Amino acid sequence: MLLTAFIAATLAWAGLSLALSMRQTAHVAAHRDAVPADFAASVSLDEHRKAADYTVARERLSRIDTAVGTALTLVWALGGIGLLDRALSAVLEPGSLTLGVAFLVAAAAVGTVLDLPLAAYRKFVVERRFGFNRTTVATFLADLLRRSALSLAVAVPLLYAALWAMRTFTGLWWLWSWVGLLVLMVTAPAVYVRLIAPRFNTFTPLEQGPLRAGIERLLAGAGFRSSGLFTMDASRRTAHGNAYFIGFGRSKRIVLFDTLVANSAPDEIEAVIAHELGHFRHRHIWFGLAQSAVVTFLGLAAFGWLVKQPWLLPSFGVEQGATGSGSSPACCWRPS
Repeated sequence: MLLTAFIAATLAWAGLSLALSMRQTAHVAAHRDAVPADFAASVSLDEHRKAADYTVARERLSRIDTAVGTALTLVWALGGIGLLDRALSAVLEPGSLTLGVAFLVAAAAVGTVLDLPLAAYRKFVVERRFGFNRTTVATFLADLLRRSALSLAVAVPLLYAALWAMRTFTGLWWLWSWVGLLVLMVTAPAVYVRLIAPRFNTFTPLEQGPLRAGIERLLAGAGFRSSGLFTMDASRRTAHGNAYFIGFGRSKRIVLFDTLVANSAPDEIEAVIAHELGHFRHRHIWFGLAQSAVVTFLGLAAFGWLVKQPWLLPSFGVEQGATGSGSSPACCWRPS
């Protein structure tokens, strides 16, 4: 019954996503040959058509991505979980934390490998067709290896901690895990800015001049204090221009793509910054953080209840109840 409901929900969600995507591409294609009146003075018809074609190409690829992801989910549900569980249990100690971590890492690795062809096609076909890609194959592979290494370095200790909490705190493990995730949500941006992002890009303080002075006036008017204004060498990988704010408190940082600085007028760049400041003024970041905290709380509470149910794992082909003998996350829960 649970498996049937899960499959039905998965297919319904995929169907809704595909229907919305097709609706969007149909709308974009229908208006491809007419620039909206509000933008007619600043956007040419050729630019508008290019933007429309780019949107359609990305959406078509996203539909393939949705289909592949849905297929993988169904494979996991229809026996893949049990198959992976048995394969890992044959070489690692049943019921151990290491087995639980290996299970989750292996499942994530399968998804990453299956996503590679689409990621490469997106980068080297779609992005290149529209003149946006500047990434070489060597850079693409180096980024993949760095991301994988960093993901393992971060995820493995966290997974051990989460599974240890499941085993140690029994009924309230999910609450302690939620507290840990809250701490991670708040501290991760500062860690990313100072330790992870520099492994991929070079960040240079924005030089003094009219652009910096204009941005600083804009920030002062909004009451926004940052730890610095930086440019990032995004042009190594893309021709897209963008900017972002990251961090909380004193660690807030504003980063401009060098492509944005090179190809946009100062007032255009200030408009991009003003958009981000709008999120700050309306407290969208804190609202998003609170929303994520609530959703995570509810999700972990539900999962905390589910792993106590003896019918959960057998429904997905894992030959055990909640006895602590398998490699799924529930392997590390022991009945109180």
